[in-house]
Amino acid sequence: MRKGRFRHGGEEGNISLLTLGLSLGVVLIVLVAASATSVHLDHVRLLRLADDVALDVADTLDLEDYYAGRIPEPIRERAVVLDQDTLIDAVTAEVARQERRYGLTDVQVTSVVSPDGFTVVVTLRARSELPFALDVLAPWGSGVILEVTSAARAY
Repeated sequence: MRKGRFRHGGEEGNISLLTLGLSLGVVLIVLVAASATSVHLDHVRLLRLADDVALDVADTLDLEDYYAGRIPEPIRERAVVLDQDTLIDAVTAEVARQERRYGLTDVQVTSVVSPDGFTVVVTLRARSELPFALDVLAPWGSGVILEVTSAARAY
């Protein structure tokens, strides 16, 4: 008679089911983490775009008005006073020119203000599409709306 430590019985196949369940859980966690990373990277790209646009627009100067004497002389270290209408046009043009460079599409200019005439505050909005269509991420199925604000000073 054989003395074995293992009994054959009703326990067969449960390890396979457990392995399958854990594997699906790990895959789900990886896909959710990849989606969150994608949204974060889109946010960083949008913030970089807002920074670049604010910096470029802060340097905007209407040369025609400047040489005609319609723009006042610089005050202390500040370069020139920024005009609100010029800022809006410049920001819209810069966003249209640079959004593809950052891998973004349909970037909207939410607001452009110059609270003191020397600082440009740009707010941009874009939608980040999720790379995987998972039921867990269904509330964000149409994408995540990102909004960033950046400021630059004209010196």
